[in-house]
Amino acid sequence: MHGYNYGECVNMNTVAAGFELIRLMALAAALLAGLGVAMGLRSILQRGDGHGSRRFVVAMLAASGFIACAAWVFVAAMRIAAGAASGPGGGADSLAAFPASFAATLAIYAGIGFFAGLAAGMFPLAAGVPLVVLTGLATGLAVISIAPWVPWVDGQEAASLSLFPVMEEGSTCVLKTIESDGGRRERSLSLPPGPIAVEFSILSMQGPVLPAFGEKRYRLEAILIGSSRVSVLQENVMLATLKRNGILARVLGCKVTAIQTALFEPSDFGVAVFSLLNDGTIGMMVK
Repeated sequence: MHGYNYGECVNMNTVAAGFELIRLMALAAALLAGLGVAMGLRSILQRGDGHGSRRFVVAMLAASGFIACAAWVFVAAMRIAAGAASGPGGGADSLAAFPASFAATLAIYAGIGFFAGLAAGMFPLAAGVPLVVLTGLATGLAVISIAPWVPWVDGQEAASLSLFPVMEEGSTCVLKTIESDGGRRERSLSLPPGPIAVEFSILSMQGPVLPAFGEKRYRLEAILIGSSRVSVLQENVMLATLKRNGILARVLGCKVTAIQTALFEPSDFGVAVFSLLNDGTIGMMVK
């Protein structure tokens, strides 16, 4: 049995998360640049209104933030390029470390950030407040929707099913699972007779949610026995659930896929252990 190390779950050093974090920091830098430009334009257009000093302070703070974010982006990009240059092939491969679409998506993120900052600075009430509210709502929705899923760790035991003596009317079992906070949960279930399979959902992430939540998560959905389906989802998970091909999943840049294990015949005091494999599938071992 593998130990549970929650620190390994959201790996900020993965390549995909690193690229997305660079894009987000570029967006932040561009947003601050747009805000600074807006303060400058308002100072020109509204000269003598008595708020020049306040706009100057905001512009200086925005400029400082822009410099810090831009410097972070530059250093992070150089570290990736240096890592590629030190590998096989030398400096010729330094740019190959970046995806082909990286420059285009970086420009899109920066453009969105700049115009958002410009609009918020020029029209604080009409544009700034709605942008802050929408950002807060999107962040809260992402946390509510994704946080209940368990981070994927290759080789980690995802669940185990321990069976008690099997009878004609069915069997009683103990289901052990790992929760999203790293704790373990045990529950007793009564199952109808027949071969057993377990259904998992896999959540693959890309876009802005990737650095915060990792590339992949999972959850145990149900136990399948013939035509019967015993759901094992907690009630709070249903608050803002992510479904396959659902609108919420697409909005958050997520993809949900279902995986069903092979069927196995229940036996007296048998134990089925389900593990997360490196190829993104669920392995099963019946003892």
